[in-house]
Amino acid sequence: MFSSYWHYKYDHLRHHAFLGTDKNYEHFDYKHQNINGALRLFMAAVNLSRYRLLMERISASVIGRDIDGISNEAVNKKIRLEYVLLLVIFISGGLFAFANGLSVEFVLFWIIPAVLIAEPVHFLIETPEHYGLNTQSNPDVLKNTWTIESPSRLAYWITNGNNLHTAHHFHPGVPMQNVTDLHQRIDEYCEAKKPNYFRFYRDLINGAIQHQATKSAMKR
Repeated sequence: MFSSYWHYKYDHLRHHAFLGTDKNYEHFDYKHQNINGALRLFMAAVNLSRYRLLMERISASVIGRDIDGISNEAVNKKIRLEYVLLLVIFISGGLFAFANGLSVEFVLFWIIPAVLIAEPVHFLIETPEHYGLNTQSNPDVLKNTWTIESPSRLAYWITNGNNLHTAHHFHPGVPMQNVTDLHQRIDEYCEAKKPNYFRFYRDLINGAIQHQATKSAMKR
């Protein structure tokens, strides 16, 4: 998926520290505006603009320019190295596939799954975290973070318990396998809740949940 571990780690920890303030910023800056319709949801999930941003970060890394928004120089070096390695792996894989007559397989088993499966699935996991809530000026995680109360077993597994995102933000130090216990302690105080992912996305498509441009870190 061409995601830098160190870049995500830096942004994710910063997101936890500044959620509910004007310094909050999401690493996966999905195009979240006007998803009131199935086609718009699909186009947002495919998120082709991500690859333009990815190329900008790889290009900056190749020429040794700092990645925007990263103030720690040691972390910046690790991030740049990872983006360069991702480029090397991609080019090497493509050359190997071409040299061995596997160009179709290269596209079929890497490019297409990355664009049409991995990225959209990740989008569907990330969106029911804070979408439509005030993440820029309300620091109360009981109000600015969603809880999906009763996902299917498959949804719970594939999100690794991320459906209980309010509990995750309430105490980020709790391992994900213990978040259910924490959720039971704070459930009655959680204000942003949906019974399942189907209800969340139905309300999203119908416009019942809408992007708040001035209250969200999702800027694109």
